[in-house]
Amino acid sequence: MDDQTSQDGLPSLEDNDVGAAPPTTRLGRRALMFGAAAAGAGIAASMVAGEEPAEAANNGSLLLGEANTATTTTSVTTTGGIGLQATASANGQSGVSGIDTSAAGGRGTSGKSTNGTGAYGQTSGTGQAAVLGVDESAGGGTGVAGNSTSGTGVAGKSTNGTGAYGQTSGTGQAAVLGVDESAGGGFGTYGKSTDGTGAYGQTSGADQYGVSGNDVSAGGGTGVYGNSINGTGVYGQTSGAGQYGVYGNDDSAAGGTGVYGNSASGAGVQGLTTGDGQAGAYGFDESTGGGWGVHGVSVNGTGVNGLTLSKGHYGVSGNDESTGGGTGVYGYSYRGTGVSGETVGDGEAGVLGTDASTGGGIGVHAVSTKGKALRVDGVASFSRSGKAVVAGTSKKRASSVTVTGVALTSASLVLATPQGVVAGVSVEGIDLDVAGRRFTIHLTKAIKVRLAVAWFVVG
Repeated sequence: MDDQTSQDGLPSLEDNDVGAAPPTTRLGRRALMFGAAAAGAGIAASMVAGEEPAEAANNGSLLLGEANTATTTTSVTTTGGIGLQATASANGQSGVSGIDTSAAGGRGTSGKSTNGTGAYGQTSGTGQAAVLGVDESAGGGTGVAGNSTSGTGVAGKSTNGTGAYGQTSGTGQAAVLGVDESAGGGFGTYGKSTDGTGAYGQTSGADQYGVSGNDVSAGGGTGVYGNSINGTGVYGQTSGAGQYGVYGNDDSAAGGTGVYGNSASGAGVQGLTTGDGQAGAYGFDESTGGGWGVHGVSVNGTGVNGLTLSKGHYGVSGNDESTGGGTGVYGYSYRGTGVSGETVGDGEAGVLGTDASTGGGIGVHAVSTKGKALRVDGVASFSRSGKAVVAGTSKKRASSVTVTGVALTSASLVLATPQGVVAGVSVEGIDLDVAGRRFTIHLTKAIKVRLAVAWFVVG
């Protein structure tokens, strides 16, 4: 193929072979160089100026600076270098531009490679895109779409910046959307990092989410799932006062679980705090009818277990701050014991009740409508009980004994019983001295021996 020159001094690029028209039009090598150089500026300029496309028969010349029309494919083949190169120096223009005007929809630009990259873009401009796709359809389409049979549909890579970047101004739309349609189930979006975070989300919107997962499956699945081989499956952290590192909310009509934890061999849910007076795990009930701040259920073990390693503190503590008065700790059982306490410490109490009220209350209160309000198996000990000795002698008879240091009220009852037998002697009566915290036990007559009298104060 020889290059020729037209009357206007530009290469005419006529093909010397004028025989039967081939299915494609082949251009001279130098002609292509000139044509490509003008493709971005000349063709675009003629279209902007409203010029009509130049009529050129198939197998004819490519007219530079004109819009050319053909009914078959124009192809360029080279065995070395670039098959077709075009350069544009006008701002906002394209070196190569492809426009699809077919009714059914085709491709503006198509790239294909047997062993390499089908389409390749490169930029040296800061903040620019090597490949840019823009969707201007009214119904919404895709700016850039990638499809792969066995590999990656779209891949982005950067040495110092962002590998793939997506942006949207549409309310409720996604800047980057990943959809998995595999039969066996895969990943809609997958993130992987060697030394950093695999997937990272950030939001500046109030009450919005850095990362959000939504499950719309019919059978019920998981909105957000985390898995770790040697670390933490899901980790949450907050720097906001009164906020939550991890927050779970149940909106179901029938009632579900806000946060659920499951473990095969360890703790289903574990909480840890280093703040004084704070809770490792905290439950709060705001229901109008009343529910449980913390509820524990066990099939074969203990529903709720509390453990402390600090002296003077409590494995389980319940606190009632209601205005009308409630219960700090409540136990209920269908067929067993409502509340059970056990200790292995010598001299300690399995269950301890203490009244710290200023006006006086009850340390332990037992109530039963049909059975026994209080049952004691074993030795019972009472702080306001004991033995006093009426110390009579053969030289000096005695008929009374005074017990001191005993808390008394005007309603107190003192029971006294002799712990020996002296003919004709019994307890005649008791004098109370409430202010002096003492009482005196009187016998029916003076005795000349020592006689112990057991006493017990009630009320």
